[in-house]
Amino acid sequence: IGINPFNYLPRRLRFAHYHKYAYSFEVWKRIRKEDFDIIHGHGDNCFFPSLFRDKTPFIMTFHGTMKGFLSRTHAFGPRVQPTFYTERIAALRCDIAIACSNAVRNELIAFYRVNPSKIKVIYNGVDTYRFAPQNKNQARKKLGLPLKNVYGIWVGTDPNSKGLSIAKSAIESFPNARLLVAGIEGEN
Repeated sequence: IGINPFNYLPRRLRFAHYHKYAYSFEVWKRIRKEDFDIIHGHGDNCFFPSLFRDKTPFIMTFHGTMKGFLSRTHAFGPRVQPTFYTERIAALRCDIAIACSNAVRNELIAFYRVNPSKIKVIYNGVDTYRFAPQNKNQARKKLGLPLKNVYGIWVGTDPNSKGLSIAKSAIESFPNARLLVAGIEGEN
């Protein structure tokens, strides 16, 4: 069941990460009114449900941690501190923390001191019917890529946290190699 955020305060009175707290409060109110078998939250948007939780099983999925992202991009500042707190509370109070990679698992342990035994790594899924290997030469012709080159591909958003600079460095060591970049947002 999806829940839309509700604006309690006028725009001029809103504080850093206000939308996360407002959304989290609406989720908590809804959870209190209805009987759920399980609650599954994502990231730091479940502060109130995790802080004031009952006996209903509570699972959190983390696709990364804000503290990990900011430590890699060196973007620390006073306005990001509440995010660390909400995300940490959710990570510590959930029954199971699902990490989408071992890197996220390590961030949960290092930054939030989450018990490793309650973290489960479940990689993001892929539709293998839609994304299946093809003949290399046919694929290159379809994309208009020269057949003589060696190609690497980097797919993702947020190049700083997903290591686009590492992929660029790695590809430079191969002669006739080219890096194809797909799905990029941000700068690198």
